[in-house]
Amino acid sequence: MARDVEVNGVVFSVVNDMDFATEGRPGTRKEKLPLKYISTCETENTPCWVIESETIKFTGNVMAVDGDAEEISKWRVGLGQNVLRYENRAIYENDLVIEETLRFGPTRDGEGNELPFGANVPAVIQLKEPVQLNGFNSYNARWAVPRIVDWEKEDANLCSLTVNISLVSWFMLARVEAPRKVVLLGKTLWHVFCELKNVAGILNCPSQIIQHEETQMNMANVYGLDNAPAIGKGAAAPDLRAAETASANCAKQGKLLRGEKTLNKWVYDKDDCAIKWMEIANPEGSANWLAGK
Repeated sequence: MARDVEVNGVVFSVVNDMDFATEGRPGTRKEKLPLKYISTCETENTPCWVIESETIKFTGNVMAVDGDAEEISKWRVGLGQNVLRYENRAIYENDLVIEETLRFGPTRDGEGNELPFGANVPAVIQLKEPVQLNGFNSYNARWAVPRIVDWEKEDANLCSLTVNISLVSWFMLARVEAPRKVVLLGKTLWHVFCELKNVAGILNCPSQIIQHEETQMNMANVYGLDNAPAIGKGAAAPDLRAAETASANCAKQGKLLRGEKTLNKWVYDKDDCAIKWMEIANPEGSANWLAGK
């Protein structure tokens, strides 16, 4: 059943509330990728395993049914996404382990130039023109790990990989001109989990790695600068930090371990390439997107 949300004199009708579904099945393949290889931090074509999830689809339908056309043109609808937990653990021969975690979090998933929607391209709203979420928010979670770790002339093959990632996706409206506002219409908590083993050179993938935890609908939480939500605090509100380092790629760190000993560590740039370890400021105090012009 449709429901109406009124803000800034505009009535938005949520014709179909947020829904989450998957289709197809995950898979793995071998590829050579120009990663910055973790042992040398030099760019080279690295033999990798690429893991790709089943297709993730978000659906929803919003329409501006009443209000000033100029005001309506300042609004967008789309998805924001936060990474709540990120843990990858790849075990290699010779007791070598690659471990990836978040240095700080939760944090947004996507780059700053699309704020507040992350990597998902928002849709422009026009009076009495329905906007569908499905179509431009259908994607596969995808990541790569080296098939072989070359550490001090040791060639160690990948034996197994465990991926454990928790995310929250926000169905929301945003006023993209000052004074900026965000209206949360719904959220979905979901999880990526898989344990893969290399058997005779084949990395077998289970039939499903995406797990839907919860979808909350019928939300109409309006935030502006005067009541901006706390950022980086979990699944209660989207992360609206404006700093580039608040993106999930830049918030990740990696380590090469042997037992309890750390042999090497690195961070990631915005393109998800491993680069030499460096300290960066925790963006906890970064400007909120709502404060922009």
